[in-house]
Amino acid sequence: MTSFDFKKLLPDTLVIVGFIILAIIFCYPAMQGKVLEAGDNISWKGMSEEGRAYHEKTGENVLWSNSMFGGMPTYTHYIAESNNFVSKIQEVIVGALTKPTYFFFIAMLSFYLLMAALSIDRWIGVIGAIAFAFSTYNPVIIGAGHDTKMLSIAYMPAVLGGVLLLYRSQWAKGAALLAVSLSLMVSNAHYQIMYYDMILIAFAVLGMLIMAIKEGKIKQWFLASVISGIIALVSMGVSGPLI
Repeated sequence: MTSFDFKKLLPDTLVIVGFIILAIIFCYPAMQGKVLEAGDNISWKGMSEEGRAYHEKTGENVLWSNSMFGGMPTYTHYIAESNNFVSKIQEVIVGALTKPTYFFFIAMLSFYLLMAALSIDRWIGVIGAIAFAFSTYNPVIIGAGHDTKMLSIAYMPAVLGGVLLLYRSQWAKGAALLAVSLSLMVSNAHYQIMYYDMILIAFAVLGMLIMAIKEGKIKQWFLASVISGIIALVSMGVSGPLI
């Protein structure tokens, strides 16, 4: 029996710790108790008041709001409980790091996983992860209070990485990464970013199909497509509201 080599995990562990430290330094005012006055967060409290009051009174999820735009489904802005137990991973990170620190950490970690899936040099992956997380658009939407949008963007690289691993026949790693990252993305219910991610993945899958035809690996491509489809359906299923 071979013993587990913890030394192999050390470089990646140091990278993750480095991401946490960098995110904390960038968001240091939050460590001092300062809070962003994000407009969308304030608006959300008003939007969700009806649903929150109903849940507190009855213990049930109300699935329709009469006060928003003449009536609209509440799953677009507030559901008190969900079936997504994978989201507990996000809750742990959010609980451990102050806001907005966790936005940047999740984005860096997610992009780093994509770079690992592409077999990119570790340190190039670190540079890419930092560039992705701190690109100008991200602090702007965080400051505006677009929390679910930022979280969905943060998970996009990991979702793509899981898909690519599956199409490279790394079944266990690909299935695990895709299932977790996609479930977390879907749980944030930001349909605009999910739509963009679907377009990105569609082009990636098309590229994989062309490569599979050239290399005579249609069987592997078809199997990866089936597995990806099943994982996508399961990820959407576990993220549905409790009715």
